[in-house]
Amino acid sequence: MRWVSRFAVLMLCWTGCAAHEKSGDRAAAVGEWKGALKAYQQALMDDPSSPQLRRKYQQAKQEAVAASVRRAQSCASLLDWQCALNEADFALGLDASNPELTAFRVESARSFSRALLQHARDD
Repeated sequence: MRWVSRFAVLMLCWTGCAAHEKSGDRAAAVGEWKGALKAYQQALMDDPSSPQLRRKYQQAKQEAVAASVRRAQSCASLLDWQCALNEADFALGLDASNPELTAFRVESARSFSRALLQHARDD
């Protein structure tokens, strides 16, 4: 009887892992890298020893950082400093050792602060 319960637990873990992986695959196929990253992260929690999942997770992580950097730069060019800061924070959360991104984030924060001060003066 005991092997039946172990088998049931293994099957539940495997099904959950497979569902998360498929969700990550669907998100990655359309370039939704943040969603893919989250799904692969969930799948890895269910099956941490899978080299295939680890590769997919790393790929999604790299793509999510690159997409967030592009979006942060686009937001900055539109002077949407809150968006730029949010995207830079997300990317730094995944790649804290990136000095260019850190500098971009600092400059965005300064620009955001200046914009807030200017808005306060105008009111």
